[in-house]
Amino acid sequence: MTTPTTITIQRVGPDIPSWAEDRAWLAEAYCDAIAEELTHSWVQTIRRVDRNRRDEIMDMLSPLLLQKDRACLLVARHAAARVGYFLGLVKDCVAEVPAAVGYVNGLYVATEYRRLGIAGHLYTEGRKWFAAQGLTAVELYTAVGNAAASAFWRKHGFCVTEEVMVARLGESPLITTTTE
Repeated sequence: MTTPTTITIQRVGPDIPSWAEDRAWLAEAYCDAIAEELTHSWVQTIRRVDRNRRDEIMDMLSPLLLQKDRACLLVARHAAARVGYFLGLVKDCVAEVPAAVGYVNGLYVATEYRRLGIAGHLYTEGRKWFAAQGLTAVELYTAVGNAAASAFWRKHGFCVTEEVMVARLGESPLITTTTE
């Protein structure tokens, strides 16, 4: 594919006329993004995407997106096609300084539009929104083993600061050890 000559990035939400179409596309893209992220993680043995819950995702996001100072959904378009999104949220930090940070809930670009700089443009616009909210830090989650995502985020100034740990409840452990 050749590099698109025009990519537009627009903030979208339940208060704009194209929301019904944006919502349907976003529900699919959100599921695609999570499913792809899980393919890079052994967590997929205990979690998976349930595409039957697409409406629940959007029902949860819609009221949040109306809070313009708490959530920012950007959609990248090439001509009439939606090709990527950025979802940024304000995450409150209890008993910490700063009291809130930016949280990248999702950044996704359709496979055929990757490596064209679209993700970088989406994140740059999202970062501007975080700064306009007065936030001084941004955090996100990416699966261990997702080398492309890790490289992208490191290029944009991110570094690993925490570990996320997962355990099964009521079943055998995820990791087993043997002693001889």
